[in-house]
Amino acid sequence: MSIDGTLTLTVNADADSTYTGIVVVESGLLKYRTKAQIKSDIGAGSGDGTITGSGTSGRHAKFNGSTSLTNARIFESVSGTFLYDTASYPFIIQNDGGINVFTFEGQAVSNSSNFQITPGTETKPGLNFGERSGTGATDTNTGIYSSATDHLEISTGGSKALGFDSSQDATFTADVSLTGGSLSITSDGSNAVTFTESGNGLMTIAAADDIVLDAESDIILDANGGDIRFKDAGTEIGALDLTGGFAIKSSVSDADFFIQGNDNGSIINALQIDMSNGGSATFIDDIDLGGKITQTGTSGTNTFNTDVEVSGGNITATTSGNTFISSVSTGSWAGMKIQAEDAASAYLFFYDTSGERARVQSTANNDLRFLTNGGGSLVLTLDSDQDAKFEEKVGIGITPVEVLDLQTSSGDCRIRLDAPAASDTEIKFFNDGTAQYTIGHDDATDNFVIGGANVDTPLVSVAKTGTTTFTSDIILPATKALYLDGGGGTYIYESSDGVIDFYGDTVQLLTLKQNGTQNEVIVNEGSNDIDFRVESNTDTRALFVRGSNGAVEFGEYGVGTFTGTAAYNLEVDSSGNIIETATGGGGGVTGSGTANTIPLWASSSSLTDSPLTYDGSDQIKLSAGTPEFRLYDTSSAGSLDLSLNGINANLQNNSTNGNIEITTAGTGGVGINTSGTVGSALDVNGTVRVRNQLNVGETTEQNLFVAGGSLTDGGERYAKFGYYGEAELLTPGGTASSQLADTKRTTAAFGTSGKLLEDLQYVVIKVEPAGWVNRYGLPSANPSQSAILAVQSYGQNTIIVLDHVTVWKSYDQGGGGYWTGGDFGGIPAYQIVQYESANYQRAALTSVQWTYPAALANYTGAFAYTRPAFVVQGTEKPMTQPYAAINNKRALANKGLYIQTYENYTSARMNANHYIRLAYRVFRRGVDFVDATALTITAGGDNGSGSGGTFTSFTVTTTPAVFNNVCSATGSATAYHNGSGTYPVGGDNVYSSSDGSSFQTAGYFKIAANNSWIRITGGSGEVTATGSC
Repeated sequence: MSIDGTLTLTVNADADSTYTGIVVVESGLLKYRTKAQIKSDIGAGSGDGTITGSGTSGRHAKFNGSTSLTNARIFESVSGTFLYDTASYPFIIQNDGGINVFTFEGQAVSNSSNFQITPGTETKPGLNFGERSGTGATDTNTGIYSSATDHLEISTGGSKALGFDSSQDATFTADVSLTGGSLSITSDGSNAVTFTESGNGLMTIAAADDIVLDAESDIILDANGGDIRFKDAGTEIGALDLTGGFAIKSSVSDADFFIQGNDNGSIINALQIDMSNGGSATFIDDIDLGGKITQTGTSGTNTFNTDVEVSGGNITATTSGNTFISSVSTGSWAGMKIQAEDAASAYLFFYDTSGERARVQSTANNDLRFLTNGGGSLVLTLDSDQDAKFEEKVGIGITPVEVLDLQTSSGDCRIRLDAPAASDTEIKFFNDGTAQYTIGHDDATDNFVIGGANVDTPLVSVAKTGTTTFTSDIILPATKALYLDGGGGTYIYESSDGVIDFYGDTVQLLTLKQNGTQNEVIVNEGSNDIDFRVESNTDTRALFVRGSNGAVEFGEYGVGTFTGTAAYNLEVDSSGNIIETATGGGGGVTGSGTANTIPLWASSSSLTDSPLTYDGSDQIKLSAGTPEFRLYDTSSAGSLDLSLNGINANLQNNSTNGNIEITTAGTGGVGINTSGTVGSALDVNGTVRVRNQLNVGETTEQNLFVAGGSLTDGGERYAKFGYYGEAELLTPGGTASSQLADTKRTTAAFGTSGKLLEDLQYVVIKVEPAGWVNRYGLPSANPSQSAILAVQSYGQNTIIVLDHVTVWKSYDQGGGGYWTGGDFGGIPAYQIVQYESANYQRAALTSVQWTYPAALANYTGAFAYTRPAFVVQGTEKPMTQPYAAINNKRALANKGLYIQTYENYTSARMNANHYIRLAYRVFRRGVDFVDATALTITAGGDNGSGSGGTFTSFTVTTTPAVFNNVCSATGSATAYHNGSGTYPVGGDNVYSSSDGSSFQTAGYFKIAANNSWIRITGGSGEVTATGSC
């Protein structure tokens, strides 16, 4: 039967033994059980017999007959379970064999109640813990037992731990530990010896009299701490230091240490060690040594006030530091004596643990020899003649590679040779025992000499004045030069057979040729604009040939110095030769003039003065009128100098490229329409129009280039920065300041009409490891937790939009705590955020624009990491949590950018610097959005300005053309534009439909009404170029 709902059962109060069964619950189900089934369930018999008797409430029942019950001795109440009986019967527990294992006799009146148990054994005590459960269960071998009459023992783990005998002596079979208080031992109740533990392991034995340690065998003191200390009235006076050896210490500052003995009944100080004098030791009498005198230590001195004689032994100093054997004397000398038998060598040996390392030997013939490699390799011999001989290479300041090597660690490296007066100083070079060459100082001439066998036979002598004398020829190989400026560009050399060239500053000045086929002297053979000038006693330009143009001048002629009757005239023929012609030619030119005034033809045959004068210094002067104007020659080919009121300029023709160049004197420049000081080489006050191209650069670099002109040639107008776009400026060079100037701060963009604007801006924030402490949010509500203000707000109606962030993390140096959540999940180390209000906003951020993963922050090494802003980082927290990946990604108006940590840190993070480079744009509500609106969509239209918008119509050719034939295109169609003029201009949009729903096709179109053309590119009808036909 299944019941789905509520079942109500009613209990019949009149129920009696006449029932036939009952209802029970099993596993949530109601079941009916008969009486027979119930008996079977509880294990009852099948009979229904009758039991009689009565008892007291709380008492257990017991059968006092086969069918009669009465009170048992077990009584239960709210206070517990008791064994209860009014008679004085013992409580006995027997085993199955009928042996009493436990008896309790209760005598409440005489207070003689007792427990009686079996004695037990050491391995199974009479009172044990065999009924223990859990850890240590069935612990039957731990407890209390009695091995004999009047004996009591305690056993643990089946072994006797403590025993008490009939004499009340206690015996411990193992260690005894007291966890508190003291242990006192006394034989008569007084003068107890007390053992006390301080609580930290310090054991004190206090006795009213002496403490005697008397052992039949040894007395052993074992101190794991390493010290056995001796005190007097609580003050430590000495100790035995067992750490690393065995040391006897005097603990009182500067207190001497004595070893005393009994010498014939008198106490003497056999040894006194003076601690106030660095531990100097004084023996009262002789020291007999069968071995060595050994000093071990890093300081201190063994001092002997008399001779120390060692026969068959050693004097050894052993230390981990430096070791000295010194001889100190208050007299006139001190030393160390090593004496050998006559005609024998005396040695000073140097050993290490592996054997002999080196030795010094004094030989019988008074030589002193130094040997290495275990004393087997002779290095240096100092003989009795005061000569020194090295067997191998010698290095001073360096391990030698050559026979003699010298090197200094800093400064100059010098060798000094000093001979007495009237003696030469020489370095000789031998070959097979014979002197070949010598360098040195010749005392007789006081010259530095390179000579033969000695300096008295010089080959080259150099005086202190610098004069060098060669005693034989100086031979240069063919085509080799003799430099006169230290190896620069001024030299003489034979360029070919019999041809000698003279160069000055790399320019060929003079050539001498004498080789049988060429016999001439040539000036300026290299055509390098070199003038030829011959001086007289009175004129520096008696004969002058100008190298730039070949003009010939006779400096003393033209002023009437050399007069007389001319037999012939000197003239120049068509080949440039100066020839003689007969005097008194035809022509009848009349007139007169002023000296140094350029003549002017007054008529066809008459000369007079002109306004131009020549002042004798290459200047032509226009003297008539003010301001004064001068035109003069600078002696440079193709150059003309101008002077106006004393201000000079140079007008020069560059024959290489055909340009005319203007150069002003000093730091001046050329000013056009300027009313004040000219501020640069060319200063123009007004509009500069470049008809073709504008090129800024030293030659053809096009550092700044603007292509001008019109599009009639099919080209396009553009501006260009020559070195940009080739990655030339990615790695700036120069000084630190110039590198900083080259560091990218903004990127460029173009506005309307081609105006150059700043676009992306860059800022770098450096955060050191300790800089992350308490960077958890705005400080308004919690001043101790302040996020880093990276970019301040740009003011009202501005929006900072983060573009991307690049982080350079420097190399870890160790130290600093890990960032929270250092796995590869979405938990960030820190974030770039904006706060919606000035209040403390950490618990509810309004904009998380960029995050740096904690996994990367915990990653070791130096590296960079970059990611665009407003992009989810890996597995960031879901939308249900405060830092959702999407609903926080927004840029807030009038708010700055902050750097804040994801968790609050109170100590430095991972010992590395973070260089955080933020790239962002700043938008203005009016200029960048409202005023820049190009298209307004209203409810009235699908595209364009809707029903409320208007476009300007105009007529264009029917189909798009190419540039070469746009002006000859025909046909007409109506188009519409959104500009403000009659016809579209650059940047306007052109439509083929009046409602702006369709854009005009891309291409070139002619506007016949004003004889012009427009170019449309892209799919939005944008006008990108215009021109006239």
